[in-house]
Amino acid sequence: MQANFHTNGLSDYAIPGRVLFGRSKAMDEIQKTVERVAEIPVPVLLQGEKGTGKELVGREIHRRSPWHDHRFVKVLSRRMTPRTLAGLSAWEDDEAGTVFMYEIGELNAPMQARLLELFQSDSQSNRDSRAPRHLNQRVICSTRRNLTNDIAAGTFRSDLFYRINIVSIQLPKLADRKEDIPALTEYFVETYSRQQNRCCHPMSSETLQAFCDYEWPGNIRELAAFAKRYVDMDGGAHAGKELFPRKRSVSRSSPKERPDTQLNTVVPLKDYTRQIVGRAERDLMLTVLREHRWNRKEAAQALQISYGTLLQKLKKAGLVKKQEPGALGSSKAIFEEQLP
Repeated sequence: MQANFHTNGLSDYAIPGRVLFGRSKAMDEIQKTVERVAEIPVPVLLQGEKGTGKELVGREIHRRSPWHDHRFVKVLSRRMTPRTLAGLSAWEDDEAGTVFMYEIGELNAPMQARLLELFQSDSQSNRDSRAPRHLNQRVICSTRRNLTNDIAAGTFRSDLFYRINIVSIQLPKLADRKEDIPALTEYFVETYSRQQNRCCHPMSSETLQAFCDYEWPGNIRELAAFAKRYVDMDGGAHAGKELFPRKRSVSRSSPKERPDTQLNTVVPLKDYTRQIVGRAERDLMLTVLREHRWNRKEAAQALQISYGTLLQKLKKAGLVKKQEPGALGSSKAIFEEQLP
């Protein structure tokens, strides 16, 4: 298959339903929708910010469907070509699985028209042998864009939107489902501990509380990155000290200290926030750079910041390595030594 097809085992990405949906009210409603839609092969549109778990939910729909033992194929919409669609429509009926079209809002106008043709041919293919092949698979699309705005701007076809938006699921930000953070954190810590064959120390209540208090602008993806860092730091033995700023001790001679006070430290909130945000930005920039094959201009566009701003942030984060005058090197080479 072409490079823009990504066929991975479901176990590589799946999060148990009890963890993925958690116990927040918003995710409870989404779980009910997933359970209902999994049984029927209708198109599903997953919307939400980057890192909110759209692909995870898409894989959960596939896992719960009658076609769970068939293929789950991820297609990068911005790289979709006519040959890609030809490959998808060539699948036989007994191969029907799930096609996950990642960031459908990035699909260019010619490919939007071709995809629409496949949807339209579905209704007439049984009557007209000359009709173009249709998609035998369930189609799940994801987007972080507001497609309604894109339709108004003329960059996304309204007729295609109606085809892919039979069932719509809006995923909440992690900051809007904070009651799910402890279970997600525990899952990621256990998963990375197994992968690295480490015996990870339990996370302290202070560190876990810091995780729960943080706003997580990068959502679940950012949380997973911090959980991995926790495990990387000596299996968690000192991660509480390294992840967050050290606490400042209160003098025992302080007249304000009560004899029965158990907590004798305070958290420097400004320093804590600055360090967390800085590390979050660093992880997010590296993640986006990987996804865009180290192309900084594409990464800046994906992050919705200017190219100059990205370069400034990379320099501030210490991710720009000085090179000899006149030396040539790829963007990957520049950042490779900085990977976590």
